[in-house]
Amino acid sequence: MISSTSNKMIKDLKRLMLKKYRDKEGLFLVEGWHLIEEAHQANCLIKTITTSEYQIDGVENIIVSDEVIKTLSNFKSPPQIIGVCRSFNNKLDYDHNYLILDDVQDPGNVGTIIRNALAFNYKNIILSKGCADIYNEKVIQASQGAIFKLNIVREDILTKIIDLQSNKYKVIASSLSNAKPLTKNEVILDKKAIVLGNEGSGISSEVLDMVDISYYINISNIDSLNVASASSILLYQFSE
Repeated sequence: MISSTSNKMIKDLKRLMLKKYRDKEGLFLVEGWHLIEEAHQANCLIKTITTSEYQIDGVENIIVSDEVIKTLSNFKSPPQIIGVCRSFNNKLDYDHNYLILDDVQDPGNVGTIIRNALAFNYKNIILSKGCADIYNEKVIQASQGAIFKLNIVREDILTKIIDLQSNKYKVIASSLSNAKPLTKNEVILDKKAIVLGNEGSGISSEVLDMVDISYYINISNIDSLNVASASSILLYQFSE
């Protein structure tokens, strides 16, 4: 059992709570049994740090004290187990719909949107450079394991939109500018790529100039919808 928070391995793992070390090492942490199981099924899990005697097959299991696991957890009440996972090496395909996030910065929003994408069979997700890090603990928790079941990459979205259009995708934006109202009867038969924008400024003008069609969602009594809420409406409307 490792009982010292000064243990070198524990100190190295603690650094993974920071993005720059996650990027450098190609590793990230997940907390709790559910996410551990999802990571294991996705062949991302390489090690567990746990206060339990329970062993997960095929990975290194390291037993630690409550104090040690507390230093690696983002929760006030730490779980019994934390997983060390390798970063994704996902590849996009042209067989499924796309979701494109243009500088969506709130980790909770990004995680929820990823979960919504899984629910409506949008298998490919592209994050712009300004989006929240998918290995951020709030993204991981909000996604509830969906990050392990989708193709998620960080790419230049302007270049990718051109590529998708050349592969017969219809690129759809959620916007208030030069947009038509989204109706319940709206149908698009082509393969689809939905674009969602930043919480404050929306989709950039450069991206809006490239999309095929823009919609706005009619609402009452409030000024706007949270981007994660808007995503569920659009993904449902244009689900496969």
